[in-house]
Amino acid sequence: MEEMLSVQEELSINEKKSKTIIEIVGANILYAEFTIDGTILEVNEAFLKLFGVEDAEMFIGQNYLNFSDLSNNKEELETVLNKLKNGERVERKSKITLPDGKEFMFDEVFTPVMDEYDEVLRIIDIAKKI
Repeated sequence: MEEMLSVQEELSINEKKSKTIIEIVGANILYAEFTIDGTILEVNEAFLKLFGVEDAEMFIGQNYLNFSDLSNNKEELETVLNKLKNGERVERKSKITLPDGKEFMFDEVFTPVMDEYDEVLRIIDIAKKI
């Protein structure tokens, strides 16, 4: 019985530690999810805070390419999309431009989430402002 209590206590500590790590990362790393065609599905609080936006609706449903310099380089865009469709992670430096003209530079990592048929379900974008 004592061993079981010890294991439960250790699990509780590990759970709290994991939640704390997730909160710290979430507060400092930008996170967005979108479809393979670029439709933004979700953004985190750090994303909103950096852009000075309180409501995620400014981004949800919009196309990532409306904000990204990737839309200006069709060859690079095609390369990135092909890699993502093949299940490959893509790292790049990006410039994001908001409708008000504000520009931000990022190190981004795009990671595809694949289904059992190797089709892209979503793209997860983890970014850090440069």
